[in-house]
Amino acid sequence: MRREILLVLIIVVAAGVAWWWMNLNQSGNPVPKCPRECTYGCIPQTSTCRVPQCPSNCKLGCINGTAQCKPSNVSNVSNVSVTPKVGRITACGMVNETSLLDSTLYSDGTCLTINNDAIILDCNDNAIMGSTKPGSYGIYIKGRKNVTLRNCIITNYSSGIMVDSSSEIYISRTSSIENSNAGIIANSSRNMLLSNMYTSENPLGFWLVSSLNITLDSVQVTSNTVGMKMESSQDIKLFNSEACESSLDDMICESSVVSASTGSNCKVVDGCIGIVCLQCTHTDPSDIINPSGGNAE
Repeated sequence: MRREILLVLIIVVAAGVAWWWMNLNQSGNPVPKCPRECTYGCIPQTSTCRVPQCPSNCKLGCINGTAQCKPSNVSNVSNVSVTPKVGRITACGMVNETSLLDSTLYSDGTCLTINNDAIILDCNDNAIMGSTKPGSYGIYIKGRKNVTLRNCIITNYSSGIMVDSSSEIYISRTSSIENSNAGIIANSSRNMLLSNMYTSENPLGFWLVSSLNITLDSVQVTSNTVGMKMESSQDIKLFNSEACESSLDDMICESSVVSASTGSNCKVVDGCIGIVCLQCTHTDPSDIINPSGGNAE
């Protein structure tokens, strides 16, 4: 009799434990199902999608929620809009990113050195002023590609702007005045566009050396010792540009080829063998630097 009672008690206890365990799993913490859209599965015991590990060879990391590397060249990706970071320049030094000049800068030596590719420097109509120290530059560009300068006023350096061994350089609405050597120098460079510019009272207004595919559009070079000097340079194009009132020569061409010249006061014959420069028609530099009037953009 005692054995039968003990057996019944054991069965009752076992049934109670089983009932408790079944109800605990069903009503307390049920195991959720992983959604089908979770490509990489779920975190255990949850319905949260698992985030894949980004491969170590993805230099810029991965696109959010995937193991796909972010593209290193956004120009090859459709529907991608990139807003460049804009820095604020308050002192002379290295320019490493797209930047806006806040105020006038002064320096004894070189002021601003472009230290990266694919950036824009906007001087915001502020001046960069030096002390005519030999070998100094207002803006120095060497070994760079795809750089834009605009809205700058540069004065009292050895040379206002120096572009050396660079390509895809775009300079606009900029003046370079009263430097001790040259307003602008392009040396061993290619694919440059200089537009709406003004150089005055320099020994050399523009000096091109061993450069290729240089376009001057709406450029005024006046009251320099030599307006434009071109040495060992090819495929130079002059559009609506003028060089005049030089104390020595408006244009000197040595072993160079001017491939196009329209709307300019200097008439070039046979690539650069013969040059005849007439009087300039522009008298106000602001007509060149800011032809639309008001503040330059």
